[in-house]
Amino acid sequence: MVQQHAVIFIAETEAATGADLPQFVKDEFDAFLKCGILAPRLPAAELR
Repeated sequence: MVQQHAVIFIAETEAATGADLPQFVKDEFDAFLKCGILAPRLPAAELR
């Protein structure tokens, strides 16, 4: 769901603040979206 709305979220955030997000923020966000959902790979004990 986040991936589907990422471009809109970034554009609206930049429009609302009147400034571009720093490139490192965009890079980290892109890396997060590329990594996939990690929760199924974690042991159940770590999710509690």
